[in-house]
Amino acid sequence: NLIVGNNAQGKVVVSVVVDSEGNVVEATVRSQGTTTTDATLRQNAVKAAKRTKFKPDPSRMTQSGTISYKYSVN
Repeated sequence: NLIVGNNAQGKVVVSVVVDSEGNVVEATVRSQGTTTTDATLRQNAVKAAKRTKFKPDPSRMTQSGTISYKYSVN
């Protein structure tokens, strides 16, 4: 479950490693590109990244990349 309730905003960039089945097996906040120090937003971004499913690619053991999450207050 995502934690909500504060008015923090900004961008969180998460580095991910994806296995051959399309599952995120590693997710960490990347300081480069991240614009917030809010711990809640960072935790939410990592949780969301870990739940992300990519298209399987049996020809590759792992793949890596980044996912960017933008948080704003409406």
